[in-house]
Amino acid sequence: MALKKREKSRVTSVWLTMYADFITSLTLFFILLFYSAMLAAKKSLTPQEMSDYNSEISGAMYDKENTAEKKAHSREQQIASAEVEGGKEIKDFAGVTVNRREVVITLPEAVLFESGKAKIGDDARPALKKIGELMGKYPGKIIVEGHTDDVPINQQPPKGARLWEIAMARSTGLGPYASNWELSGARALQVMTFFTREKIIDPARLVVRACGPSQPVVPNDNDEHRAKNRRIEIKTELNAETAKKN
Repeated sequence: MALKKREKSRVTSVWLTMYADFITSLTLFFILLFYSAMLAAKKSLTPQEMSDYNSEISGAMYDKENTAEKKAHSREQQIASAEVEGGKEIKDFAGVTVNRREVVITLPEAVLFESGKAKIGDDARPALKKIGELMGKYPGKIIVEGHTDDVPINQQPPKGARLWEIAMARSTGLGPYASNWELSGARALQVMTFFTREKIIDPARLVVRACGPSQPVVPNDNDEHRAKNRRIEIKTELNAETAKKN
């Protein structure tokens, strides 16, 4: 049922976009037609010359509409492919969201990490490898975002721990982390490191973001909602041209 609603929403969105483009183009056509009439009056064009000029304008407008329609159809094919492929590969352990701009894969904290830690569990590595292979097929940058709930943390290192020992523990994902921002960044960095170390994704395509508690998907008003907000999101653009612009 959810898939049908999403498909209906997507079709409606495409129809509205094409309709808006059509109305805009039609408005521009009549503006140009009015301008050409004024131009003809000033330059005293013959009826045949006026007809040839209007035919050129009409042809240019038709080519623009045809190109826009082809681009929209191509984007729809990409979206459909992402939904089918993503759903088959990772539906058992991750959420897949596809819109006209990007593919977003959401991994709950419990799939990858222990509470308050950033080290990827051994059981999670095969799942993460599948996700990396799937996302690597799409063009553009691949963004790895770490998210947390809004419960403050302030982990302290063991007494007597040396600075190099603390740094080593943090680099392996064991902490301590002084805030949710540090924790979210460390988790995103660990996922990125896994992709590059396993040679799944080209490092040049990867971007890491620490979002902390700033972008919750639901209010942090109970344990279930807070668990949903503790997540890793892996995003990629559906269109390479869009990715370059951003």
